[in-house]
Amino acid sequence: MRFSSVTLFFIYSRFFLSQNWDVNALYFLQNHRNAGHYVFFQALTNSEYSLSMAEPISYWSSYLKTKQCVWKQRGIQSIVSITTNATLIYGLKYLINRERPYEKYSFLIPLQKERSPSFPSGHTGFAFRLATAISLNFPKWYWILPA
Repeated sequence: MRFSSVTLFFIYSRFFLSQNWDVNALYFLQNHRNAGHYVFFQALTNSEYSLSMAEPISYWSSYLKTKQCVWKQRGIQSIVSITTNATLIYGLKYLINRERPYEKYSFLIPLQKERSPSFPSGHTGFAFRLATAISLNFPKWYWILPA
């Protein structure tokens, strides 16, 4: 038991506690790409912004159909949170101005090039905002779990 714990610690510290663990992870993923999964992951990547815009549109269409003020309020909150989220994320991106890994390390080859700095992640920020909005507006497990 002691041998396996020590071995796992060294493997963990070698990979995750090294200075460039994130670059090592990207290099590993780059060398083990599955071309069959590319279309799926590209569609998943590109869906976040359209899903974020579908949320307030669905709230406003529900309000127009039912005239219930709760849908109008959720629509306004959604638009405000999208605007705040985008302002914070892109403001921080250009304030921090961290270059993308493929710009710093020439051995990393991107599938597509982005024009904005890399940190913080816009996709992660928008996905987290959408999941938080869904869980706050619909506090049932069957809405929160997929979000």
